[in-house]
Amino acid sequence: FTLFHEESAERWQKASREGEEWSLDDLVSTFETLAAEDSESAVPWYNLALALAWRGDNLRALEALEKYVDRETDLDAAADAWDLGE
Repeated sequence: FTLFHEESAERWQKASREGEEWSLDDLVSTFETLAAEDSESAVPWYNLALALAWRGDNLRALEALEKYVDRETDLDAAADAWDLGE
């Protein structure tokens, strides 16, 4: 199971190792990019949904969460995620 394709994973690990300070806008932008680069992966959509919700952008958070649920193959994980949306 791979969370991101290799190039995205390397960028994410590099940013994380460098101890970069992340704002919510930075997180949203990063997860939007990761979701666009690997649109079939569920993980970036879930993280994007969380970042958007934390920022207070609830409509877009629900849209991202729906994309996560559509891609998640673990039905229990998808159901748990959708509970967050409610």
